[in-house]
Amino acid sequence: MLQEEEQMLVNMKKILEIAEAEGYAIPCINTPNEETVRAVIGAAEELNTPIIIDHAQVHDSLIPIERIGPIMLKYAKEARVPVCVHLDHGSDYEFVMRAVKVGFPSIMYDCSALPLKRMLKKLHSSLNSHMLQESQ
Repeated sequence: MLQEEEQMLVNMKKILEIAEAEGYAIPCINTPNEETVRAVIGAAEELNTPIIIDHAQVHDSLIPIERIGPIMLKYAKEARVPVCVHLDHGSDYEFVMRAVKVGFPSIMYDCSALPLKRMLKKLHSSLNSHMLQESQ
């Protein structure tokens, strides 16, 4: 677990390092509204366990990432346990960049619907050394 003085908003690499060191899995929970963000982080704090909260592109019609993202980041920074804020299944580059602009420290760029060569080209061109990225 992180030292108390460390910030609780962490990237995916850090939270997976914690999981590996402690020998357990960390759930990733969809949080499409503020009530869910608060409930999930509250439960993680009660159990004293790290958590991954995410926003998927399909949720954007319910609440835009520009509205829910800052809420997710705020509660993650204030948490008493490590929290990773993750974009799950961003399927187009413009949406992924919206998550980057909001400040998401973890991105899953999903190009799995594309033909393999096109997918690999798109993923390679999107790689950013300053951001942890999962691709599919």
